[in-house]
Amino acid sequence: MTQGGAKERGMFAYWAKVTLAEILDGTSNTAMVAERVHGTTIAKMTPPVPVKSGHYAVTGAVIHTNPNFCRAQASGMYYNAGVTLGVCCNPPWGGNRWPDGSPAYASFTTVLPPNSPNCIDANHDAGNPIYIISSVSSFHPGGALVAMADGSVRFVNENIDTGNLSFTEVSSGPSPYGVWGAMGSKDGGEGTGNLAPGAGNL
Repeated sequence: MTQGGAKERGMFAYWAKVTLAEILDGTSNTAMVAERVHGTTIAKMTPPVPVKSGHYAVTGAVIHTNPNFCRAQASGMYYNAGVTLGVCCNPPWGGNRWPDGSPAYASFTTVLPPNSPNCIDANHDAGNPIYIISSVSSFHPGGALVAMADGSVRFVNENIDTGNLSFTEVSSGPSPYGVWGAMGSKDGGEGTGNLAPGAGNL
């Protein structure tokens, strides 16, 4: 969830590369790319704004110590009234400028389950780390597609185990965010029984 200062745990990172040899949890257990609904402009939308709009709720840095705070920015499939949206970047939503590589445009996080809100720390400037949650999203009922590092594709259910969403992010070791968090770390050393090939939809 952090850009700047923290060890990157996933397959892609800002100014970094990952080799197959570094995927210690196994290529069939490690998420590589995932669906995210392309955002649109707030000006074209009438509140309530859907979480699948691609916009970010602007919050405090608490989202990396308690991801449930991000989840609380929405009720069901819509952001809550009064939540500040869309001031994180230009343009202010996911799916644009994807070759840019900046997390707000092209990343996804395996923290909140698919089709959850997106959040970014309000104190995002050049002198501070950027805390961000970019939730996987799609228009498929009940989940989204995720491509693993071995090239296989899985449908990840919105009800996938996310562990303890009140736990602070970690820079090494097992993810606290359950099976979903384990899929996002390439070398966390989590148990992989639930992620074995042929296990079906998660």
